[in-house]
Amino acid sequence: MKLRLLALLGLASLISLGCVERDRTNPFDPENPDTKGIPRVLDARAANGEVDLRWDLQGIRDVAAVWLYRRVGDNPATLLTPRPLDPSSLGYLDRAVANETTYAYRADFEIESGGMRPSAEDLATPGDAIVWVADTDGGGLSRMSPDGRDLLDREEEGLWFLDIAADSSAGSFWSVDYLEGSLFEHAPDGTRRNRFRVVGARAVEVDPDGRSIWVASFSRGILERLNRDGSVAWADSTAERVEDILAIGSGRVWTVSSAGEARLYQTDRLLARITDFVRPVAIALTEDARIVILDVGSGRLRRFDFAGFQMGRTDSVLVAATDLASDGAGGVWVADAGRGGIVRFDSRLVESRFVAAPGVRGVTWDGRSGRLWLAGEMGVEQRDREGGFISGRSLGPRPFQVALLHDAEGD
Repeated sequence: MKLRLLALLGLASLISLGCVERDRTNPFDPENPDTKGIPRVLDARAANGEVDLRWDLQGIRDVAAVWLYRRVGDNPATLLTPRPLDPSSLGYLDRAVANETTYAYRADFEIESGGMRPSAEDLATPGDAIVWVADTDGGGLSRMSPDGRDLLDREEEGLWFLDIAADSSAGSFWSVDYLEGSLFEHAPDGTRRNRFRVVGARAVEVDPDGRSIWVASFSRGILERLNRDGSVAWADSTAERVEDILAIGSGRVWTVSSAGEARLYQTDRLLARITDFVRPVAIALTEDARIVILDVGSGRLRRFDFAGFQMGRTDSVLVAATDLASDGAGGVWVADAGRGGIVRFDSRLVESRFVAAPGVRGVTWDGRSGRLWLAGEMGVEQRDREGGFISGRSLGPRPFQVALLHDAEGD
């Protein structure tokens, strides 16, 4: 009896020791504290008219085959390929997709010893947007996937960009680096096409026809209109400390200056000068052809027509607003980190909505998709026209502004 008891105790000890020493690092192990047996080893990256699927087996060597599944909405998941894939291929390109449709992907890994191990789902929404983000703290430029879920590339790291503008006519982006004193033109993939010397470069804008590039030197107080080869076509040496530029076509350009004024130019001639601002920092064109100026010094928005006549202002007081963009319906969204989010004002400049987004600094409206892009301490986020969260990811060091092009290929 005593020997039997000792044997049972020994067996219990071995079982207990086995449980303690069991390797929980296997991502498919249900006892893995990080994955719970369903690891995020599948990465679905959205592109224009396609989704790039890649998997990382994280050192697991007994996988015999990979089965890919795709789901849309609440529909059941369906097998993506008629036959399983070799796990060593590490990827598959799904081109049987439609832009602006969200897909949920899953991989089932067939184990050599028998059984299947599922991965966690990953979402992807293909689209034709080419998305670049400017960083003001040495992060350079970052390219995001069209759905904002993945970081695809980084360029010009170490530079401090204060503004970025899309150039649809040439399929490029323009950016300004204040510390280096440079104006850059970038290809859609981020590679540098041109660099021009602009001491104290603060803001950049592209004429709607693409013939001219507007750039402001904050330190020198100069506004310049450049030809595409970088030569100066015209300049205003009295423009003061320009914070933002808006070119609206037909030779008309608005600027706002932290010196406390807004200016309207018409065909290289000063048409109107409004000097009763405190510190205007951003300017936007609404869908109903009105100009809205953000005056962070007074904490208010003011609205003007094309000729520079004031048509109203907000009653709501903004705290530490930095940017604004159209809402696609005659109003605007304002990024206000002081209030902890984005604030919507309708076409009468009446506050109609507040959406929490702590640390937000930049807001961009994509009229083609009807979505908002936010940038700031919270990273980069994509929101619907009502401010509802769609997707996002952290992105350091200090993203400030998003610029968008739309690629014709893949439509």
